[in-house]
Amino acid sequence: MRPISYTLIDHVRAPIDQVFALLTDPGRMADWLPGCGGVQSEARLKRAARFTARFGDRLAEFEIVDFIPPRTVGWAEHGQRTSSNTSFRLDSAGAATAVTIREVWTPRSLGAWVRGRLFPKRNVQRQLGEILRNLRSILAT
Repeated sequence: MRPISYTLIDHVRAPIDQVFALLTDPGRMADWLPGCGGVQSEARLKRAARFTARFGDRLAEFEIVDFIPPRTVGWAEHGQRTSSNTSFRLDSAGAATAVTIREVWTPRSLGAWVRGRLFPKRNVQRQLGEILRNLRSILAT
């Protein structure tokens, strides 16, 4: 099946190192990741590391699949939303940082594609916007 992707590109007023540090600190992820009630991880994130996040009653396990400090971090979800990847690309823009957030979902069947397109369980564009608003709010303090 063809992947379905969503992308948001915007800026935050903070240096790239601060943005990357916030995105890769498991102890702070619940502060900016919408619906996340907490994250458990053995250590700071790195390539191939795994972490577990709580979304209400649902636990989701993620694996870091892209990690190039201070420019990119991305993860793949294992479990309920298998075949869903989220990535962040950061580009320095003076005193600000350009942030590209991309979510890609590859349906496992035609039926999954139809259900995902006709009966979405969440508004991905709104969620990506919330991530950016949360990052801005945290980094402004």
